[in-house]
Amino acid sequence: MMKVPDHIPKPDYAITGHSKSEAETNGIEYKSPRDIQGMRAACRVGREVLDIAGSAVRPGITTDEIDKIVFEECVKRNAYPSPLNYYFFPKSVCTYFFVFYFDLISIVPSMKWSATAFPILASCKAVIS
Repeated sequence: MMKVPDHIPKPDYAITGHSKSEAETNGIEYKSPRDIQGMRAACRVGREVLDIAGSAVRPGITTDEIDKIVFEECVKRNAYPSPLNYYFFPKSVCTYFFVFYFDLISIVPSMKWSATAFPILASCKAVIS
């Protein structure tokens, strides 16, 4: 697992793998205008990073290479890549290569598969403060 620089704020699960704040949330959580502004900024960062990762997809690229791009782009923006260590997920992005046989099969994201004309699905979020 890649190490996020110390100057970047981290969610509680960054160390433990479990989100204490998520477990303690009861019911509807009301957001202040400041919270909403922060969510919009985080969504912008996530969209930028996902666009950069998407533009890097080419035949032969591996899920590890895409993960490295996402990690580096999040760090450049002083953002924590939210999937990283969330319930012990070892990557900065969920990346799937789809293989078409008789059924649609999703290959395990932690495996080192490469893209060879397969459609790509990626999910990217960022935590900023």
